[in-house]
Amino acid sequence: MRGALLPLLLLLVERSQAAPVTSNSTLPSLFNSWSRCQTESQNASQRPGAYIPQCDGGGMFTPQQCWGTTGYCWCVNVYTGEEIPGTRTPPGTLPTQCSSYHDNPGESGDSCPPGWRRHDTRCFIFMELPTSWIQAQSYCMFVGGSLVSVHSYEEEHFLQELTMGATPPFPRTWIGAHDCIQVGVWMWTDGSMFDYDNFPGYSMNHTHKTCVEMNCGVTRSWTESSCDSLMPYICAKDI
Repeated sequence: MRGALLPLLLLLVERSQAAPVTSNSTLPSLFNSWSRCQTESQNASQRPGAYIPQCDGGGMFTPQQCWGTTGYCWCVNVYTGEEIPGTRTPPGTLPTQCSSYHDNPGESGDSCPPGWRRHDTRCFIFMELPTSWIQAQSYCMFVGGSLVSVHSYEEEHFLQELTMGATPPFPRTWIGAHDCIQVGVWMWTDGSMFDYDNFPGYSMNHTHKTCVEMNCGVTRSWTESSCDSLMPYICAKDI
């Protein structure tokens, strides 16, 4: 795989150097929209006595939710707001420590190297140092993997949680998607099937921005970017 990716990296370098500087000012106002938590909180505030979801500064659900009217508290999935079974506590009792449900969302074990996190059959590591897409892919290859490919809603949320502890949380982050071979035809650097995406619902400019980032705007969707941009990245490799 490493040998096959070298021509790809060289082509990406050539295209990124040939691409003119473009402005992001034409992006629609989608990135200014409310998150799921903010929307549900606003809707609930119109109903007296209703449970109102609590959101953090980034628009995600806070790990612990409490209903002031009843005094009950419980832990939730910070992305969907869904209650985690077995965590609800009644009034007058010590609430569950919800952080323990988010410290290690993936499987643990010795099959991943130190510092990596296991999820399903792969190991993942979030690298916070801002790096170009090409340098990020080169490093991932050096450690035996590739920039991460994403194949499901659940898998993307696991990856978002990896970036949650960064400063600031949920930074724009490189993933392994690119359209280097044919403009507008997205592929993964690890060669896996491109069977999932989180691009926003508007037409993007596929002319020069060959590489893809995640965690864009409050919706934390994907967008194409110049491969020379510097941002954190996630590597993945099979167990």
